[in-house]
Amino acid sequence: MTNKLLVVDDEEGIREVLEITLTDAGYEVLTAENGFSGLDMVKTHNPDIVLTDIRMPGMDGMALLKTVKQTYPDIEVIMITGYGDANLAIDSLKIGAVDFISKPVNQDVLEIALKRANDRIRTREKLADHTRNLEILVAEKTRKLAESEKRYVQLFNESPAYITILDENFRIVESNNRFKDQFGDHPDMYCFQVQQQRKTPCDTCPVNETFADGHSHTAEMDVTLRDGRVRRFFIQTSAIPDDSGRIRHVMEMRTDITVIHQLQDHLAALGLHISSISHGIKGMLTGLDGGDYLIRAGLEKNDFQRISKGWDIIREKIAMIRQMVLNILYHSKDRTPDMQPESVFDFIQELVTTMDPRIRKAGIELILDTPKPSTDF
Repeated sequence: MTNKLLVVDDEEGIREVLEITLTDAGYEVLTAENGFSGLDMVKTHNPDIVLTDIRMPGMDGMALLKTVKQTYPDIEVIMITGYGDANLAIDSLKIGAVDFISKPVNQDVLEIALKRANDRIRTREKLADHTRNLEILVAEKTRKLAESEKRYVQLFNESPAYITILDENFRIVESNNRFKDQFGDHPDMYCFQVQQQRKTPCDTCPVNETFADGHSHTAEMDVTLRDGRVRRFFIQTSAIPDDSGRIRHVMEMRTDITVIHQLQDHLAALGLHISSISHGIKGMLTGLDGGDYLIRAGLEKNDFQRISKGWDIIREKIAMIRQMVLNILYHSKDRTPDMQPESVFDFIQELVTTMDPRIRKAGIELILDTPKPSTDF
């Protein structure tokens, strides 16, 4: 489990509840009352996960998310949304948030979001470990090339990564079998031409950075294979110095992480779908409460008309819940959407029927004034 988590929310009560819940779950919890304080805590304590409200005075959650992902891309951010923030929540996923949860915070939903964040962190750590191990292995075998060229060639060609050796002009001077299978093996091939279909080197090229400072660099980018498929690759570079210490070549290793990105997208879409279903069920429960109120009031006053009206509402909501479950089962398989028109007047009447009992109980008179439905459609 991730050890350190930062909660950023301008409501003290929410911060306290989340701190207690997350501490009990085994996290080291930090809190901040606004975006600016949260950013300072990120710089000072470097948490693994940030849980932030979207709407806050000063620096809001979206601004905090952008700043954190630009400066600390490995920190996972979960957004806390309020009613009406669905569009902002979706936008937050596009700029790097791992998930979002709605207020009031449900503990089960929170656990799912935290599990998703921890899974992503562990996946990245495993990928980094794999890449580091591969780099060490290839570098060690390269160093022993003079002793056993045959063993080096075998290791180089059988590596599961796409490996190339590039000169200062980004020309591919050597590549392993996996690379040749996907990109070909022609003389005077340049990496930016073969993999990016560009005429000039990429603007942010880790190979160029390694030639400049001699250090290993990483990047992620989309690569077009020879068969036209576009795949997402994790790239890591290593310098290959000559006997004098000058870097004349750089080794580039590419690992296909397309499946990981697709899985992350599917998980994010699943979270959005679950949130939408939860909102729908919440509305139906409100309707059931209204029907229950009418039945109880009718029983107290021996008003069978009120009891009948309340029972009609309950049957209607039960039918809606049944239909929702059937829709979920129906759409669990790939099908073409069945688009049908709906009457806005029926929707208004349903809303009034649901809310009227509670409004009357509070001593408020509800007056409905809508134009008559047009028959010209």
